[in-house]
Amino acid sequence: MHYLPVRGGEQIEVRQAAASLILDGKLGYGMRIVAENNGLTIGKEQLQRVSVPKPAPSPQHRRGLMGEYGWDHDTLYILERDGNSRR
Repeated sequence: MHYLPVRGGEQIEVRQAAASLILDGKLGYGMRIVAENNGLTIGKEQLQRVSVPKPAPSPQHRRGLMGEYGWDHDTLYILERDGNSRR
């Protein structure tokens, strides 16, 4: 499992601690993630769970492009996010 900061940056590995999760990576260590009251507390920040509507289907002309390409050791993923293709 990994943590990706909302403000940008690199993914940081997350591992199980006694009663919470903890960041444990080269770029960050020690911040706790605790599940409570239908949300999470990450460090000093409290986040509440929100409902996200199901996205509209991908446009027909892009459906055949999305997927995994390449080799097992070097895979390219083509995805769609917010109506735009991403790699």
